[in-house]
Amino acid sequence: MNTKNNARWRSSERNIIGAAIDLMREKEGELPTVKAICERAQVNRSTFYAHFADAVDLIRQHGESLQRDRRERIAAESGAWHAAKISRQLLEHIRDNQDFYRVALPNYRSFLSDRSYVKNYGGLFAPAYEHLGIEDEDERQLFRTFIDSGFQSVLSEWVEGGCTLDIASVGHVLEICLSLMGLEDPHPDQEG
Repeated sequence: MNTKNNARWRSSERNIIGAAIDLMREKEGELPTVKAICERAQVNRSTFYAHFADAVDLIRQHGESLQRDRRERIAAESGAWHAAKISRQLLEHIRDNQDFYRVALPNYRSFLSDRSYVKNYGGLFAPAYEHLGIEDEDERQLFRTFIDSGFQSVLSEWVEGGCTLDIASVGHVLEICLSLMGLEDPHPDQEG
């Protein structure tokens, strides 16, 4: 039986994802069709649908997998989550996977607006909620969605430009934007 735990299942999934990323690269960020992915991966549509609901689901699942891998690498390197390290690691990760993110960023809200984010990282927003007087959970979700949209727009612009702007500059802009929302002090070592 072909289950998620056997080698054949995992091999098929990697093949499908690889085909999708190759097509994204060739089509300069266009979301490929399931038909095109299946033809490239040389799998039946039923095999594709055993793994993913559609092409956007493939993007979502692969994005979540990449994010898990990134978080694990950061934790292994530093043993803790430090904002500067996360920003640098996140930007390096996006640069290194820019073919995927060229499609993923416009097609999937994966960073802050996802409700699962609240469980894992919601505490990062606590100072902003207090600073801005946001008490209602629905308002907090809208605030996270607003931050997410800006975050994704900056990252999408950077990826569309081939990630040519250096990581330090992109990180600096993101830090300033977050500081405007009361989320992070862009110059924590300086007295104000």
